[in-house]
Amino acid sequence: MHQFRAVSLHSYLDVAAFVGIDGPRLLKSAGFAPSDLEDPEARLPAVAAIGILERSARLSGYDSFGIRMAECRSFASLGPVSLLLERLSTVGELLEVLQKAHRLFNDVLFISSDRSEHVVSAKFDLVSPFDRPQASDLTIGLGYIALAGASRGRWSPEAVHFTHKAPNDRATFERFFRAPLEFNSDFNGFSFGASALNTTLPLADAAMAANARRLLETIKMPALRAPVSDHARHSIALLLPAGRATVGDVARNLNRTSRVLQRQLREEGCTFAALLNQVRRDLAVRYLSGSPQSMTSISENLGYGNVGSFTRWFDGEFSMPPSAWRKAQRQPSGQPPPMWKV
Repeated sequence: MHQFRAVSLHSYLDVAAFVGIDGPRLLKSAGFAPSDLEDPEARLPAVAAIGILERSARLSGYDSFGIRMAECRSFASLGPVSLLLERLSTVGELLEVLQKAHRLFNDVLFISSDRSEHVVSAKFDLVSPFDRPQASDLTIGLGYIALAGASRGRWSPEAVHFTHKAPNDRATFERFFRAPLEFNSDFNGFSFGASALNTTLPLADAAMAANARRLLETIKMPALRAPVSDHARHSIALLLPAGRATVGDVARNLNRTSRVLQRQLREEGCTFAALLNQVRRDLAVRYLSGSPQSMTSISENLGYGNVGSFTRWFDGEFSMPPSAWRKAQRQPSGQPPPMWKV
């Protein structure tokens, strides 16, 4: 039986709440319980897991459901494999490792690459009959996070390809990928210049990569119940572009009162304000890295009413204006800018 890793559905319940559908009920109808998603290494039947994504998109009217799930994820959320990916030497080696370790995502994914003289096509295709739009979008989103995250933004696609037709909610795709989108393509994945394969990863370390390989082969990660702070982060990421990432809106998205949410966060050693700030930091880095997005667009996506407010916040967090940070991180021989987090 083909299987999906439970971590692939880690943000499902949060996105379901955001788009206004009953996530727990839909999980139950597919033969799952919310607790089935708590162990990231658990394996779920692929047919049922992919089916629930398609059904959720149809019932909610959000044909960006899979991408919205990817929006909630960070490079670190890929799990222990992220420790290996960021220590590899080049984008080319990173792509090779992803091709060999495709089952770290799920059993029905096939990662391959075609190279012409000047262009590489990195393909993230789900095998038939599992190649449904929402599952494919989520997989491409996770592939993007892996490549862009490990390279700390030094890699970016020249185009993102989808075999399905253009979605109604194209704006969410544009916000996430920040690259030209090609729908009705003959493959799912990315195309980029062949020279990018030689791009050095900023945290490359052969010895640490070797250690990470050995650890991945021997360590079985224990199941952990997802903390409330994880769900709050997901909701903040979803609500920020609409300017609705307040403690009240996030609490409602998590079916809690503001007071209960704040109490639960305190019990986990954090505050809502700290989570909001951290999500903004992570998204600011994502939006500024290798992206042509204007400062106005970025400030709006982070929930700021104007560029000035965004610039003052960013300068306080990163000790330089966002335009200078963007310029510094694009220097091919330079070090990553200060306080980089993905």
